[in-house]
Order: sequence, then structure tokens, then C-alpha cells
Amino acid sequence: MYGYKWGNWKMHLVEPENMNSEPLTLNVPRVYNLITGPKEEYNLAAEATWVLPVLFKKIVAFQQTLVQERPIRLGTRDPKCVSCHYLAGV
Repeated sequence: MYGYKWGNWKMHLVEPENMNSEPLTLNVPRVYNLITGPKEEYNLAAEATWVLPVLFKKIVAFQQTLVQERPIRLGTRDPKCVSCHYLAGV
């Protein structure tokens, strides 16, 4: 998971150094308020400390749903979509 968005808050857990580098796991997540800083330039993790426990609780809840219902693998065809099968050459 690279990050999590909740309301106007966004937390980055992983970020690339630049467009050509491998993503790096951050030691400390970066937190942004998308209302006051939509360009995500100002990390508010030190000021908005109340946001981190809320977001981590939501991430844990989301990860528990992945145990209950496995994610659909990339490229899996939708069995209910007739035109998808036609477009995929099946």
C-alpha cells in the first residue's frame, strides 16, 4: 500500500525519490491536508499528530477485508460482461 486518503487527509507510506527510481518505504509517513495544500507540498505529520492513529486504524480495517475477500487479480475477466469477452478476443 502506497498511501491512504480519508476525507481531506492523505497519508503517504511509500514515495519514489524521482520518476525513474524505485519507490522507497518511508520511515515516517507523510501527511497532507488536501484542502489547505492540494499540491501536497507541506508534510503535516508533526503538526496533525491526531491523524496518524485514525488513518492507521482505517488501514488495518481495510487490510482485514483483504483476508476475508481476496483481491481480484489484475487481468481477470468479468464473467458477467459479455462485451468484455468479445473485446478481449474470447
